[in-house]
Amino acid sequence: MKLENENAGDNGAGDEVARQILRAMHPSTSAAYHKCVRAYTEYRGGREDSEEIVVQWLASLKADYKASSLWSMFSLVKKFLRVERRLDLGSAPSVRDFLKCTGANEPVRHAAAFNRDQIMTYLKDSAQTDANLVTKLVLGLGFLGGLRVSELVNLVVRRCHRVWIRTRQLRPSKRRRTAKGTSGKG
Repeated sequence: MKLENENAGDNGAGDEVARQILRAMHPSTSAAYHKCVRAYTEYRGGREDSEEIVVQWLASLKADYKASSLWSMFSLVKKFLRVERRLDLGSAPSVRDFLKCTGANEPVRHAAAFNRDQIMTYLKDSAQTDANLVTKLVLGLGFLGGLRVSELVNLVVRRCHRVWIRTRQLRPSKRRRTAKGTSGKG
């Protein structure tokens, strides 16, 4: 579908602003944009731009790229089509459906995490250097105290009292206190 503001003799000030924004892009973004647009136009050949062509192009790249990369490439091509070709794909339902189905088949990867035994082994067996003592103290306090990363980073020494450590959280409505290696709401 073509943009509706195409008036005879009116190239539109908005088009020029969009082109200036594209020229002012960060070099790495600009390089990715031009690489992606070049790949799309080579695939398209002499055919007319359409949503079906975009889906076919993304399907041809499916074996080489993950869904998140395909989403990024679609975003860049959609911008190209809107600014340079004056073609608005709108919400592009068939492209979105294709990309959602592609992403649904990919396994979700979780960040690696240490288990309790690994942390306890590190705390017991690692060297006793000054720098390592600080690391062990922070790790032990965070793990055994049940602190979140944000609480551990924002920990202030003067807030530490004999048994209780009062932590400052990003969400003040949920204050927590930690005592002797257990955590709970307080």
